[in-house]
Amino acid sequence: MSRIFLRCAGIIGVLLAVGGTAISAPITFITALPVAQDQLVVRSYQEGKFGSTDSENSYYLLFPQTFAYGPTGSLALFATVGLVDNYLVQPEATHRVTRNSSGFGDSLFFARYTLIHIDWPPDPVEPNGGATLRFTPLAGAYLPTGRYNIADAYGRLPLSMQTGSGSVDPYWGAAAGYQTADYELDWDATYRYNTAASSGFRLGNEARTDLSFQYRVWPWRLPAGVSDYLLLVMETNLIWDGISRIAGAPNLNTGGFTWFIDFGTYYATPQGTFGGVVQIPVVQSLNGVGQIPVHLRVQLYFERYFGLPSLLGG
Repeated sequence: MSRIFLRCAGIIGVLLAVGGTAISAPITFITALPVAQDQLVVRSYQEGKFGSTDSENSYYLLFPQTFAYGPTGSLALFATVGLVDNYLVQPEATHRVTRNSSGFGDSLFFARYTLIHIDWPPDPVEPNGGATLRFTPLAGAYLPTGRYNIADAYGRLPLSMQTGSGSVDPYWGAAAGYQTADYELDWDATYRYNTAASSGFRLGNEARTDLSFQYRVWPWRLPAGVSDYLLLVMETNLIWDGISRIAGAPNLNTGGFTWFIDFGTYYATPQGTFGGVVQIPVVQSLNGVGQIPVHLRVQLYFERYFGLPSLLGG
């Protein structure tokens, strides 16, 4: 884990040293992230997850890096790559053993197009008025940069500890956002269709929908010249995972449904934002037996904005 952490810390250090317009965005999902024309947005996450049963403990660390670029005012291109570090503490006959998997997870690439963009200008009498509505379909794929057949001295690691699916997996959905000077509301719904890996292993499909509400608490009013903001965030995530298959046979101890409620905050400046969120599972309905429920998930992030010359020559 230490090697992975040092690599990610180095990446974040580089981003802090270079460098935008302050924008607000959800914390737990990137699909609704605003991206202006000729702007590069770099978001660095550090995510930790803890789960346990009466006999097992599971720790999960994730360090994804998202790069989003706007070649036009309507089109945005996204790429997410990241490192994964999993730990599983299991009982043995005379002692407890710690099993570990680490490395790159699957990488996500997708394009998003703004199909609807409506601006309501502020009233001259109320400078804090005005609003923007946008609706954006998106499509792409996960590429198999992670591993799906990791094993140790005790055998093949559980599915939850594999870092990838081993297959090219189509991904599609839509996102929407409504933004005013005081608050923002963002939503998305996405689907990941996992195809079979070369060995016949097939990870279950995933469907999810997310909702984010961000409210500016400082400054309470927006005097002229203020460019830094403090926002409180409340989000929710509904995630359904399908049943995985090995050689066509379903593994009934995989898949299920989880509902998270999230509370967080972040600080936004014209150069970037930083903040975090705590995700609390309020409903977990996991299939079969042996799956480890999540007790808590925490995300910290830093986001940086860069102006780039147009890649399309205009």
